[in-house]
Amino acid sequence: MSRATSILLALLVLVATALPVAANEPDPPATAAAGEIIPGEVIVQFSEGTGAKVAGEHGLAVEVELGAPGEGGPALVSTEGRPVAQVVAELRADPSVEQVEPNYVVQLVNEGAVSAVGVNDPQTGGQYSLDRMRVRDAWSLSTGGSNVIAVLDTGVQYDHPDLAGRLLAGYDFVNDDTDASDDNGHGTWVSGIVAANANDGYGIAGVSWSDKILPVKIMNREGTGSTADLLAAITWSADQGADVINLSVGGFPYSQLMQDAVNDAFSKGAVLVGAAGNNRRQENFYPASFDNVISVSATQVDDEFSNWSSYGPKVDLSAPGSSVLTTNCYVCTYANHNTWGSHTYISGTSFATPNVVGVVALMRARYPGYTAQQVVDRLFSTVDDIGYPGMDNRYGRGRVNAYRALGASVTGPGPSTGDSLEPSNTLAAARGIGLGVTIRPSLHPAGDVDVFAVDLPSAGRLDVSVTGVVDTRAYPWNKSGLPIDPIVELYNTSGGLLQRIDDQSEAGTELASVTVSSPSRILVSISNWYANGSQSAYSLTPTFVDHVPPTLVSTQPGSGASNVSHDAVTVTADFSEDVSGLNGSSFQLIGPDGNPVGASVSYAWGRASLQPSSPLGAETTYTASLSSAITDAVGNPFAGATWTFTTGKAFFRLAGTDRYASAAAVSAFNFAPGVPVVYIATGSAFPDALAGGPAAKMGGGPLLLTTAGSLPVPTAAELGRLRPGRIVVLGGVGAVSNNVITQLNSYTSGGVTRLYGADRYATAAAISRATFPSGAGVVYLATGANYPDALAAGAAAARANAPILLTNTSSLPGATAAELRRLHPSQIIVMGGTGAVSDGVVGQLGAYAASVQRIAGADRYTTAVALSAATFAADSVSNVYVATGASYPDGLAAGPVAGANGAPLLLVGNSLPASVAAELRRLDPANVLIIGGTGVVSDTVRSQIRALWP
Repeated sequence: MSRATSILLALLVLVATALPVAANEPDPPATAAAGEIIPGEVIVQFSEGTGAKVAGEHGLAVEVELGAPGEGGPALVSTEGRPVAQVVAELRADPSVEQVEPNYVVQLVNEGAVSAVGVNDPQTGGQYSLDRMRVRDAWSLSTGGSNVIAVLDTGVQYDHPDLAGRLLAGYDFVNDDTDASDDNGHGTWVSGIVAANANDGYGIAGVSWSDKILPVKIMNREGTGSTADLLAAITWSADQGADVINLSVGGFPYSQLMQDAVNDAFSKGAVLVGAAGNNRRQENFYPASFDNVISVSATQVDDEFSNWSSYGPKVDLSAPGSSVLTTNCYVCTYANHNTWGSHTYISGTSFATPNVVGVVALMRARYPGYTAQQVVDRLFSTVDDIGYPGMDNRYGRGRVNAYRALGASVTGPGPSTGDSLEPSNTLAAARGIGLGVTIRPSLHPAGDVDVFAVDLPSAGRLDVSVTGVVDTRAYPWNKSGLPIDPIVELYNTSGGLLQRIDDQSEAGTELASVTVSSPSRILVSISNWYANGSQSAYSLTPTFVDHVPPTLVSTQPGSGASNVSHDAVTVTADFSEDVSGLNGSSFQLIGPDGNPVGASVSYAWGRASLQPSSPLGAETTYTASLSSAITDAVGNPFAGATWTFTTGKAFFRLAGTDRYASAAAVSAFNFAPGVPVVYIATGSAFPDALAGGPAAKMGGGPLLLTTAGSLPVPTAAELGRLRPGRIVVLGGVGAVSNNVITQLNSYTSGGVTRLYGADRYATAAAISRATFPSGAGVVYLATGANYPDALAAGAAAARANAPILLTNTSSLPGATAAELRRLHPSQIIVMGGTGAVSDGVVGQLGAYAASVQRIAGADRYTTAVALSAATFAADSVSNVYVATGASYPDGLAAGPVAGANGAPLLLVGNSLPASVAAELRRLDPANVLIIGGTGVVSDTVRSQIRALWP
């Protein structure tokens, strides 16, 4: 058959040691690309009887009819120099044209000789394929028949001794003659696998001992071919009565004309078997992928999938195709094949295909009444399922078992159990693995995909390093080549692909990385660039790289917070991850003076805590500071942070177990050791202590209480802490005995003095005289008969640097009158109503001062409020002292301190009086100091006071 255009097709011949190693799928070396169009030719199915006429109308010429002459089959048409695409488009618009397609390049499907060593002796022991497919056992049931096996290829060496008597006269579609001699070698390799003579004491044994090979040459010396010749050859072979057609060629797109030719041959009884391709990828490889063609992938010596075999959903089954021993065309000089001896090892799906063809021939001999479809169905149902259970993309249904196909009831090896370390193969069922731990799973069987889940604890980077398996055996004939060139893919839990890495060969290490901004789960998928599986372990190591510095997640109190508790606050900082370097230098609380406050710092579980050593100032703004000395586990420094908050009002309780201890508590809260003076008064009566309040304030020391006969323990302890310069005792020996004086001498080096008079009035005058020797501008006057009205006066008088004198309700005592004359005040403030100090007394006072003012309320509480209101403007004080109005000791001890601090003293009962509440709101102090324990000022009252400032 003549051709207007020469067609170049490269034969894929690679010695195994020269196989390329590359991370990304290469096109098969030196082969025609799938879909390569032969210029100047198209294949056309004309409407019946219109071929030459229609072609002429389009300026085209019919070169040859591809089916039997005169039967209306497709024709090869010359475009007469016009572009193929233009002619295809033009003919598709012609209603007289049923179908039109380009004439595509067809390639041979072989991987090349594994060994160039000639074999001159019987070598059936080297034909592992006979064992894997159980052909030796199948021969006990059938050794073949008289079937015609068409091998559409490069022809055959007719005089090869191992094919003697097994070859029919074929046809050469390349040169359009009946000499189908092989000038390449590929067709002879295929033919020997099917039909090399057995039991002849020479060479090898083909699968079939007696069936005949019909050589159909569609490729020339260089491996050139076309879909036109292939289509014609399929039609011709079927017409010659071929029972089986071997198609170890391919590499062109889908063709409806070719599918029609296949269907026609199948309907005429031919079983067609095609090679799945050698491109290491999932693909549809035609003609094997056509309907009614058995698509065959290749296996290796140990039933492992061949690493170079194509695969996909169109693969029907598999057969040995790696290192297959067969007849060699020793007269074919192409690529020095003539130097390889009479037999050679060869690899490719081209040679898996004739292994299946040979088994089909045995089946046709065993079951002569079977239709082509019945043969196919039985072949499919008797394979050994050696990959994943059921149909899979590598092995199809499984590897051919000739013994079972011929009717033997034997058990196959069974499906693979897969990789026990990671059997799921799905993102949804990914197995969790730890960070920093190297695992060694396998990718087995072929098509296995390992998927692992890695949990990242925080923001950072995941590095996944994967090292493959190098096949160091260079594909020797009796070994399986099982490299693993890993492809690494990283996914999120939603199945979104984050990264795909395939940068290295199996000799290198792939490194895939992904950065996350928060704790995350990453799914790691590992697959093999090679199509094979391998039980050899690759290595996988996920590593977490934390390059993200720690951040501040939250703080308490928050930035800008106000009304923060001054005495119960713990400043906390929560970090985004575990950190170190937290101490008193890196975490500080800065006061308004710019200095750090005393505090302890602790850290646990991502939270730093700062606990002030003492209560903070009320209504004061503080700055919390975290420094960059803080780092995460890998040394990433924290950026540093500051924030401010403001404390609310302070509510202090100064209390002891009794009146003496409470007075000591008031002293301890307000005075440091080394005070110049301490005043001591009896805790059994109020007058002396009341009058001593201003004196204590003026002297710069506290007022402590004692019993008459001995010094109470709390008072002694506080004196021991204070170590005053001197001590002043208020009252006579009836109030404070000389025994107490003796005890007091041990607490000071400045001596102990006593101020007293004949009675409480004279004692108050004596205290005034000692404290204000030069007189006083203001004098406070209170009844000496009862304490309530006078109690609040202690603080006011101390603040005003004024003495407190005592009077009877209805008359002014002589000692008081005398001291008033000496003091010569300009104002006298009378505490209490007429029930405490009569108007008559007030009238007398006019003789001693130009101004006499009475401050009084309805009761002791409102009297104290009235005094506060008269003395202090709204929002003018920082502190307010609160004591019980039901007894005097706590208030007496607080008076001089309140006065020294410029603060009023208010009184409360079992609940907070409304007048006191109103005064507290008016004064709006930063600190409220409650004097005495819960037995005198209850927590209920304290809570009521707190509630005034929500």
